[in-house]
Amino acid sequence: MLWVLLFSLILHDLGHALAADRAGDPTARSQGRLRLSPLAHFDRLGSFWLPLLSTALSSAQLVVGWARPIPVRYESLRDSRRDALRVAACGPLVSLGLAYLCLLGLATLTLVLGIRLELNPPGGVWTSSVLAPGLVGWEAVASTLRFGLAVNLVLLVVNCLPFLPFDGGWILRLITPRPTRSVIERLQAILLLLAVVLTLLGRGGFLLTPLGGLWSLSLRTLEALP
Repeated sequence: MLWVLLFSLILHDLGHALAADRAGDPTARSQGRLRLSPLAHFDRLGSFWLPLLSTALSSAQLVVGWARPIPVRYESLRDSRRDALRVAACGPLVSLGLAYLCLLGLATLTLVLGIRLELNPPGGVWTSSVLAPGLVGWEAVASTLRFGLAVNLVLLVVNCLPFLPFDGGWILRLITPRPTRSVIERLQAILLLLAVVLTLLGRGGFLLTPLGGLWSLSLRTLEALP
């Protein structure tokens, strides 16, 4: 499933790059970052070693990684504040769109194959005991879509956290009036430090509370299908 994570990371960052390019900053284009090629977005630590180690240590239950950050020269944007806001927002919006497409794919499989999905079996979305013999081959497709849904919901929620280096941190800075921006920047630094400490102590799960809600909503959507 590493390729699903890598593909999701690339499209997330490509959203930032395309938004910056359309807003007048050619930096990403000049560095060859407007491509789907994994090599254009490869980061040795975040795209290889960290996903590999997290997969091995968690028995493939948790895969962590990132793509090489997209270079943006905000002074080159036509409207530095408005366009910077769009650039920051495009990554999470891409992740939201990919999650929706994965959910749509799962719903389509449910309707076309005419069976009820077992949403939380030990091995994935479907197990061979759930599927008729002629449908077992679809298990891998459904498991891939389920993993893609989970990965992109995680990317969406994590990148909306309101402190740097996440997209939500940039968005919060950009929508904050200039007189109070310095206060927000100091508060963000404190929040980031607090989040790191709580995560290291095993108490940072509350940061991903919205993830549980989005995942439950996705499953309820599938359950509601006829």
